[in-house]
Amino acid sequence: MRYTLLPLMLAALLAIAGCEQSTTTPNPAAPGTQTPAKPQDTPANPATPKNGGYIELSIKNMMCTSCQATVKKILEEQPGVMAADVNWEAGNARVTLKAGSKFDETAARAALDKQNFELVKAGVPVVN
Repeated sequence: MRYTLLPLMLAALLAIAGCEQSTTTPNPAAPGTQTPAKPQDTPANPATPKNGGYIELSIKNMMCTSCQATVKKILEEQPGVMAADVNWEAGNARVTLKAGSKFDETAARAALDKQNFELVKAGVPVVN
């Protein structure tokens, strides 16, 4: 009898350990955590990188590596994006742009909002 409940208890424990994007955010001052990056303000008309470039983003509500993977996928699906390097612990992402492309902050914000992530701030595009 005891051993028949073990698989059910294990399944319940694994379900509890999954990320449900709770409404609380990690405390950046807690030991072992990193402080989110503070990108610069975005100008009204960001420059278009001629040879590629990147833009730094600050993103809220990432709680685990699964969230990190989801945000990475969302960002890499945006037009003009070559790659995205996302860090859930720091709450930031670096988006590498294709040559001659602009980052559409409005579209990225809308795509992230659909999955309960919040694009807080986008930095100034840096041209390579």
